[in-house]
Amino acid sequence: MGSAAEFYVYAYLRADTSKHGATGTPYYIGKGHGRRAFKMHDAIPMPKLRTNIVVLASRMNEPDAHQLEVLLIHLYGRIDLGTGCLRNLTDGGEGVHGRVASDGERAAISKRGRALWASLTQEQRCKWRDAIRLGWERRTQEQDREYRGRVSRHRLEWHAGLTVDERCAWRQSLKRGWESLTGHEREKWREALKSGHARRSDQQRRELSERTSAANRARWARLTAEQRRKHSEAQRAGWAKRTQDQERKYADARKRLYASRTEAEKEEFRRRVSRASRRSWASCTDERRRERGRATSRAKKAWYASRTDDERRAFSESIKAWHIHLSDAQRARRSENLSQVAQRQWANYTKAEKQSWLQARKCGWESLSDDQKQLWRDRVGNAHRAQIAALDEDQRQKRNNQLHESLLARWARTPKKTHCPHGHPFDEANTYVDPQGRRHCKACRKMSKKRSRHPRIVPLQVNWTPTAHPDQSLVAPSPPPLVTASPTARVAVGRTAAPSAVPE
Repeated sequence: MGSAAEFYVYAYLRADTSKHGATGTPYYIGKGHGRRAFKMHDAIPMPKLRTNIVVLASRMNEPDAHQLEVLLIHLYGRIDLGTGCLRNLTDGGEGVHGRVASDGERAAISKRGRALWASLTQEQRCKWRDAIRLGWERRTQEQDREYRGRVSRHRLEWHAGLTVDERCAWRQSLKRGWESLTGHEREKWREALKSGHARRSDQQRRELSERTSAANRARWARLTAEQRRKHSEAQRAGWAKRTQDQERKYADARKRLYASRTEAEKEEFRRRVSRASRRSWASCTDERRRERGRATSRAKKAWYASRTDDERRAFSESIKAWHIHLSDAQRARRSENLSQVAQRQWANYTKAEKQSWLQARKCGWESLSDDQKQLWRDRVGNAHRAQIAALDEDQRQKRNNQLHESLLARWARTPKKTHCPHGHPFDEANTYVDPQGRRHCKACRKMSKKRSRHPRIVPLQVNWTPTAHPDQSLVAPSPPPLVTASPTARVAVGRTAAPSAVPE
């Protein structure tokens, strides 16, 4: 290394005109001391004529020489970046900042790195990680933030330049690297992530969450339908492998993240999730919607079955507490939305699915004890009475009109019968419509009135056998007497009634 004022900046000039520049224009800018300008370079050929090696500035200290080199490279521009006529591979200055490595160089560096890592023993790898961790801990907070920002920017730029296949290969390599770790190494990696997340402030966490969400949405928008289906299946398969303890930890982490947000952020999050759910539902076919409904129902049942009694009670209390804080408009809107969703789901069901649902509901009701049934009736009755009591006169009248209209609409949807149960036709001459809109058979009504006015008198047969007197011969039998039923007695047609009096 030379003294403080022995550095200079030099340039290599072109001897002939080329597509990158005319004769006499520089094709390389460098900095050095001593014989640096007249020595061979690795990738840059020297001019054949010494007159084409020009010292632009001399007797400089190293920082000034670096600054002048960076300035000249910026002014003339680089060929590999498409900004000028220089063959420099870096932006100049200290180090290799700005250098763009070729694909072959990247592959060679990656190969050497993998080979070096594979040659290390477990103890050497632990020492290497500890050394990196020690160097990381010695950094100040400002250095830490600057380094993370620089790495994040480079990573985003690098990832944006990848194709879809390259990104898939990169994810597969990450997956293979994770699977190659032992259980202890994975646990240490998780603890490092947790400690790094704990050092962040609430603002940094929100920024990270928003940045991650934006990146995920952009990545999801670039996927095709087949890629989205594979991604969803992989997520479901990964979720199925989780234990119950892992699911609870995940749910607790999401609750803590949601609780750290402000009210405006929570409202925006709810709106975004609602919009995404509506878009996803609108893009599904009818078969896919039925499949999603069945899968959601099974997941809810499995989740509820895996809870303890205390957890179920806590869940019910949380739902009640959340419902109490809703305004009347929110409750009405939620009730209307749920009603519309239920109607759409019921309309999409097949006849077999509807019968299965009704049978499941009936089995669920029959499985309850008498106390549970009475408790459910009381609860529903009290809620209904409280809801009716909170309405004013106009609201009650409006509700009654809506119920009446819904009944009429349901009756209108029901296919009308053409004959009564006794076989009489429902034609214009034989049909009577009551004030409630129900049809009655006139012939059946006439017969019912006639039976009520004139009860039938049924003759009753009495079994009578002649008796023989001890002193007389057998007496010829006389005809049995007829016994009539009283006008008030109801006697079934075709049956033998018990006698009211038996002759002596």
